[in-house]
Formats: sequence, structure tokens, C-alpha cells
Amino acid sequence: YKANKFNFERLRFKFYGMADTAFQAFMKGELDILGINKAEIWVKKATGEVFRRNWVIKQKIYNHSPIGFQGWAMNMRKPPFDDVRVRKAICHLIDRRKMNATMMFNQYFLHRSYYEDLYDKDHPCPNKLVEFDVAAARKLLAEAGWKPNPQTGILEKNGQPFVIEFLIRSPDAKRFLAHFREALNKVGIRLAVVSKDWSAWIKDMDQFNFMMTWAAWGAGVKKDPEPMWASKEGKRQGGNNITGFSDAKVDALIEKQKTIFDIAQRHEIVRQIDQIVYNQYPYALLWNLNYHRILYWNKFGTPPTVFSKYGDIDSAIVYWWLDQDAEADLREARKNGETLPGRPLEVHFDECFNPKKN
Repeated sequence: YKANKFNFERLRFKFYGMADTAFQAFMKGELDILGINKAEIWVKKATGEVFRRNWVIKQKIYNHSPIGFQGWAMNMRKPPFDDVRVRKAICHLIDRRKMNATMMFNQYFLHRSYYEDLYDKDHPCPNKLVEFDVAAARKLLAEAGWKPNPQTGILEKNGQPFVIEFLIRSPDAKRFLAHFREALNKVGIRLAVVSKDWSAWIKDMDQFNFMMTWAAWGAGVKKDPEPMWASKEGKRQGGNNITGFSDAKVDALIEKQKTIFDIAQRHEIVRQIDQIVYNQYPYALLWNLNYHRILYWNKFGTPPTVFSKYGDIDSAIVYWWLDQDAEADLREARKNGETLPGRPLEVHFDECFNPKKN
């Protein structure tokens, strides 16, 4: 059904390597619509006359879009991350609350699942949030056989120092790793940061040529755990199982859910998988959003929900249209320094789509 959809004759996409560069281009009028994935831009930079006068619309969109996850992936195929105690210790050395408060304006929730949107009041998440705890990390590392060198204070095992080589593809990661380095120093672990461009990073991921890296994954409405968590996928180059996660129980559950067509039953199996994976710590999970942040020049018509039920910024391509009257009003407002009518800062899909029910 295509009525009132796909209303633009031409679409132009521009790609930027840095979020700040994309924002600058947007503010210059080189972009019409911009999704924001950096808290500092949303809180500190998306301000001023163009926002105060509603020339640019700034909105948070709450809908049923699936929530992915992001974290620091640990290569479990070889030491030291082949030991679950070491992986859990690393998770305890990331002060997510502090980073969220001091660097991201408390914009994010802290992950405690790989499938956040499968939990609700009817299915509460049983996973315990991993807190910053240097003492717990020290204990786990000692249990795993890592002892401090009396001369250097650096942890060693079998004569080898504990050095984490962290592969990054964005300079923005360095400010988070500075906090991480401080915690690592407290327990005697060194951090070496290796920076590569996107293509080189992808090549290393495809060949499992990394020790630790930052990775973010999207999600689908229908959950398919096989690409990310099946043992066979951890052996296939170019796949999603970059950590090399392998667990016989998870493999069995993956096979079990393949023959089930009831979505509720499938989701229950995925929740079981999630709980097993979570307690194996293949990733040091970080944080995420349960809404979308978007900026756009005030010249578009949108449905009341702005995005579709499960959609993201791509909904603009399908459901929005250029409002020529609004475009003319925007042009005059900018010329004369006038204020345009605003739009709600927050849009909740369920309230807009079925207001009587709410």
C-alpha cells in the first residue's frame, strides 16, 4: 500500500566521518534532516536562535523500534579473554555511571542485556547490572592467576605482562578509554590504543585480528540469535560473532527456536539465551537509548507519530513530505528574525497513534 508514501522525487545522502562535522553541515543548511548519536551535540550544541525560534525542530521519538546493544568486545579465542573471570573483571573496571554523568549528560541507560526490548513489566530482566568495582576486579584477576610483579606492579601470568591492545576506529573513543586506563592502572593492567580507519577495522574484525574493540549492533523486530551467538559463527570469518562466543547450551537453544513459530515462545527462548550469554561476558556492555534523537529544518510535513511504529530516521523517506507553505514560512522567518510555531520535543508513538486508548 503506497498511498501518501514516498513523497520525494529525489533523495540525496551525504556521509561524514565525524558526528560533529555532520552537525556543522546541518547547521549550514547543507542537510535537511540529521539523526543525533552524540549526547554532547544534543545537549550542548543543538541550541541557539535556530532552535529557540523553531526554525529547526528538535525531537525525541519514542516508538517500538528494536534496541540493539553496544559494548567493548573481547576476543575469547585466545588468552587472556578466554577466561570468564578475566572478562568479568574487565567489566567491573568500566565506570559507566561516571562516564554517563560526566561525559554524556546522563542521556543513556546502562545495558544489562543484549536484548533490552524483550523485557518489560511482564518479563522483568533478571540480569544483574555490573557495577564499577575495583576490589571485585582484583579478586577475579587473582583467581585467574594474574599476580602483580613486585618491581613494576604490572600483572603477570606465566611471565607475560597483562597488556590490553584496544582497537578503535574513531578518535571519540579515546576520551572514554582515558577513564578506562585509570581503572586499569589501579589493578596493574596496561592499555595500548591502536587506531585504524573503518576499512582496516573491518578487515581486522573479519579475520579476528583484535584483542578488544568497540562494537555496536542494531536489532530486528524478529530476534535471530544465530549470527551473533552460534559457535559455528564464531569460526566463520566476516560474521557477527566477532568475540568467538561458544556455548553448547546456547547452540541447542538456537536450534530449538528454529522450529517454533509462536513469537512469544521464540522470545522466551531468546531471553534464556540472553541470560546465558550475559553471564559469560563476551562484551563489556556499555549504554544505549530507548528513543531516537532527530533534528530537521521546519519545512516538512510529518505524520503525528513522526516515525513509524518500528522505524527510525528512514521513516522520513517513506512518510514525510515537503510542505511548500512551511518552506516559505521558514524562509520568511529566517529573513525577518521571526519565530515559527513549534512542535513537541517528545513524541510517543502509542499516544499519537491511539490517543483514546491512553
